[in-house]
Amino acid sequence: MVTKIIKGNLVLMNSLEDGGMKHYIYEESMNGNADSQGKHPCVAANFFYDLRTGKMFFFEAIQHLPSKFKADKYLVEGIFVVELVNLLFDKPKMAKITEVHASPKSTPLAEATIKKTVKLYNEVEIRNALKVKKKWLPGWVKSLFGF
Repeated sequence: MVTKIIKGNLVLMNSLEDGGMKHYIYEESMNGNADSQGKHPCVAANFFYDLRTGKMFFFEAIQHLPSKFKADKYLVEGIFVVELVNLLFDKPKMAKITEVHASPKSTPLAEATIKKTVKLYNEVEIRNALKVKKKWLPGWVKSLFGF
C-alpha cells in the first residue's frame, strides 16, 4: 500500500497540471518566496495530504484549494521548501526539496511516507540533472520516470 501511495505522490509532484507540484512552483514567485539556499532561490510549496497515510492530493495555497478537498476531515496541510537550481528562462534545471514541514496531526506512517517520497523525488531530480543512471533506484521508480 505504501509503495502505491509513494508512486502516486511522485506522479503528483512531477505534474505540470493544476494541482501538481511542478505546476505550482512554476506559478509561484521565482524570486524566492521562501528565502534561499546559498545562491539558489527557494519557493514554499503548500500541499494537502491524508494525515493517516501521507497520500498527497493537491499542491496549492489553502485559499485556492478546490472545495471538494476542504470538507475532508483527514486532509491536512504540509509545506515543502523547494530549492530552484540553475534557473533558465524561469524554469529550474532541478527543483530539490530541502525542508519538509508536515502537520503535527500526521500519523507516524504519514510522516514516513512523505519522507520516503521526498527522498526518492530528490534522488530522481539529482539523477536527471546530472544525467547519470542510478542502478540503486527501485525498478518501479525507473519505469515511472522512463529510465
